[in-house]
Amino acid sequence: VPTGWPLVSGLGGVAGSLAFEELLVWIGRVGIQGGETITIWVLGGLAFGAGVIALGMGPKDWVIAARTSWRGMKHGYALSQNAYGAGRGLGDKTMALRDRIQEIMLERQSLSRMMVISQLVVCLM
Repeated sequence: VPTGWPLVSGLGGVAGSLAFEELLVWIGRVGIQGGETITIWVLGGLAFGAGVIALGMGPKDWVIAARTSWRGMKHGYALSQNAYGAGRGLGDKTMALRDRIQEIMLERQSLSRMMVISQLVVCLM
């Protein structure tokens, strides 16, 4: 199994391993540095191309899929920018809301203390 192979279970078999080693030897003879990486990228590209062909989509279908993907990315980007823009002005509003909540909590605490005191006064009478 070649180094960097994602599945150590031996997928690819003996033929794949031998072909990979032979490609590495050939690339080494040519004098190209990083032969293992280049081989993986080239074979990955071929596998991707085979997958595209296997899907059986025509050129018009690929154009439609590419346009739809591009529109989706543009809409997602615009949505993220809108969310970011809306969130920028929230700092002051958040601080004001926090201060108001603290005021309400203090009022409730003082009211509850007054109620307890009034109950004690009633009980003592």
